[in-house]
Amino acid sequence: MTSADTKAPELLRRFEDRFDTLSASPIQPGLAFTRASNTSVSDGLRMAPPTLALLARATGDQRYLQLAHAAFRATYDALLDQQAKIVYCDARSVGLRMPSGQKVFWSPCSGSYYAGLALLLDALPVPYPKRDFYARVFRQMTDAVLAAQQPDGFWYPSLADPKHVSIGDTSAGSECRAGLRRLRATAPAFGSEIARAPSHLPVRPSSARIRMRRSPLPDP
Repeated sequence: MTSADTKAPELLRRFEDRFDTLSASPIQPGLAFTRASNTSVSDGLRMAPPTLALLARATGDQRYLQLAHAAFRATYDALLDQQAKIVYCDARSVGLRMPSGQKVFWSPCSGSYYAGLALLLDALPVPYPKRDFYARVFRQMTDAVLAAQQPDGFWYPSLADPKHVSIGDTSAGSECRAGLRRLRATAPAFGSEIARAPSHLPVRPSSARIRMRRSPLPDP
């Protein structure tokens, strides 16, 4: 859903019907990975919460903001590593280690989560009671995202162990850069935590190298 879509009544009804159905199923804590789960994969937050925020803006129905926050918070509590400030892709990765001993952070999932946070902050109303929470998480992730960027300008499949597959992941790169561009362009609107971000973020230009798609998850 885009801002233009909120002016199309028929399209809005489809979104309302879908999210009303989801609202009837309470989000369970822990996020055990199942195909039936609505929130068990972190990169789902790239799509659903920003859409819910736009739907709340279009309809005036605050239930959609409540659902967005419930979904985000459940994923945050279960999948964000508080030490690294990076998200696991899903519950299967929590506790796993790469052959090097590093934690398993798959860059496309973390990049989608990061870009989704930027989209959500754009879509949330101002003021909004929980806005500072999202701004704080986004600012903390920005430090982790910048630290994980490699000298060639890319983010590699494993954020914690870039040597495991040492070639750029274009999916992760596009998502991380999308979040950083929004931060640079609209930081003052993101709240006090993000307003202190540097005006010129040290993002390196990408080289022409790309990767063959391969998961960094260790072999079972």
